Amino acid sequence: MGYHRGLDLLRFNFFLTIRKLNSGVSLLTGALVLGLTTLSVQSLGETILNTLFNQTTIELIASVILIASFGFIYEEIGKLNEMTKNLEKIVSDNRMITMAVPALFGMLPMYGGALLSAPVVNAEGEKLKMAPTRRTFVNLWFRHVSHFIYPLSSTIILAAYLSGMSVLSLALSGLPASIAAITIGYVIGLRKVEVNKQKAIMSNEALKNVMISVAPILVAIVVAVATGIKTYVSIAIGLLILIAIARSSLKMMYSAARKAISRIVLPTLAAVIFGNIIYAAKLPETVSNLTKGTSIHWIVLAIAIPLALGVFVGNITASIAISIPLLAGMTTLNPISVSLITVSALLSYIVSPLHLCFILTNAYFKTRTTDVYRLLIPTALITMAATALIDTYFIL
Repeated sequence: MGYHRGLDLLRFNFFLTIRKLNSGVSLLTGALVLGLTTLSVQSLGETILNTLFNQTTIELIASVILIASFGFIYEEIGKLNEMTKNLEKIVSDNRMITMAVPALFGMLPMYGGALLSAPVVNAEGEKLKMAPTRRTFVNLWFRHVSHFIYPLSSTIILAAYLSGMSVLSLALSGLPASIAAITIGYVIGLRKVEVNKQKAIMSNEALKNVMISVAPILVAIVVAVATGIKTYVSIAIGLLILIAIARSSLKMMYSAARKAISRIVLPTLAAVIFGNIIYAAKLPETVSNLTKGTSIHWIVLAIAIPLALGVFVGNITASIAISIPLLAGMTTLNPISVSLITVSALLSYIVSPLHLCFILTNAYFKTRTTDVYRLLIPTALITMAATALIDTYFIL
């Protein structure tokens, strides 16, 4: 089957995905349709089996289950309510809490980390009378606003490696995008949300309680960074600390694990299968081949190629890994142009229905992808436009 037919089928599966309520079932259906029309039955079967029994997949599923259990246990023991009450003593505007918590957890190098901030956003969203769709948007969008400038982000580190630029120069070049993302995300997602501001009283006791509440998560991060052990092991250590602090019963632990497995495993596994089928069908190479020899200005391609790859592949690593080498062959790159590529890849990755954080946040809040897109797409487009205008001014 030709490359163009494969791309048509990928677009079909993209729309199939965003139309369905159950993200796990729709992703799996889309993956099977794409696989059956671009691969032989044998290749499709091998791809699925390799995915299911791949060590990385198993570790990912384990990590996601443990992270989800974190959130559910936090909810069960009331720690999230306690943490938000203490945050309210420090911050007067609940909207700031819904922005700050996802941004904080977004800096943690954990797969499925959107699940950690989701319960806090949910609790604050109830107080603000925010619809579930708006809560989904806030949790997803603000989780990623620091990724444009965060020097420990795997996205920036990979881009620096591929382009030969320094991590610090790329982080600084991403500052306009980060400012735009925060500003536009607030205007579209939170500005019109009514809030009764209360006077915040800086309390050492409140600050200490907040630190205790997030200590199990911070321990997991510190252990992972300091020792280099597998992510799921460090998460397990943090979870054990939380269980000890909460004095969780076996019934509570079983309930948390059951919720995590029933809500999270299928969407996560389906997304991994879909991504591997895309690679097996060689669709990323197709996008790269179709752009070779084009007369379109490279700045347009620096935006368009990562956007297309990020949305349809749902893998920011693949998007950057293809885009930067391809653009490097067309022009001399500098930190700003590399940052533009990275921003485009990240924004398209955020809105992709194959994005794991998007899938998990939708599953948590039980929202429809199409409803969330009414907030997410305009925010991403305006952020991209603002960033492109600023970056292009300095490039040209």
